[in-house]
Amino acid sequence: MTTIVAHAHRPHAFWVRVVEDLALLSAATIVGWTLFATLALHQSPMQAIAQPIRMVRSPAPIVSVPAALVPATKPMMAAVAAATKLEEQGVFTEEARAAWEKALTECRRLSVQPIASSQGTPVMLWLLEPELERAAELADRIAAADAPAGEIATLTALRDEALANAAVIERYREIINYDYWRATCEEAATPAGLAAREEAWIAGQLN
Repeated sequence: MTTIVAHAHRPHAFWVRVVEDLALLSAATIVGWTLFATLALHQSPMQAIAQPIRMVRSPAPIVSVPAALVPATKPMMAAVAAATKLEEQGVFTEEARAAWEKALTECRRLSVQPIASSQGTPVMLWLLEPELERAAELADRIAAADAPAGEIATLTALRDEALANAAVIERYREIINYDYWRATCEEAATPAGLAAREEAWIAGQLN
């Protein structure tokens, strides 16, 4: 996931990126982030977005149809199984690296797949960190205690929403061991990472 920052001296390029980002984010996330910026900066939504605030971007194109967690994981795990099978056969060539690259691609696709949740609103696995960041920034704003009571109540509701979203996403990531497989795919998809895995495989054969 990358982060972009608005620059006042490049307004055209900035708004092009904003439009791209808004197209990628879910409606709920857009509303939450925009409302937070509006209340925090005491500006209109458009003015708030125009400030050099962070705009989160997804790691892959977002799909729109929600899916259950376990079925959504199958393409990634199938790709991981194919790469692992090559390694079990002692294959650590470009074919193996490409297999891990495919697994990484499926991992990224999974991260932006809307997952049906018990809350009734779909979540996406990649939004854990942005939601935690949003909650932290809202908590800082609430702690400042310099806003009217009505705004504090709204900010508190937004913070609680972000924390609830993060809790669901974190639980789902733990269920499918998402962080482990993402790290494994990222490492194995590089020449250096694959070489390290080959060394470990050779050592295991000698034992």
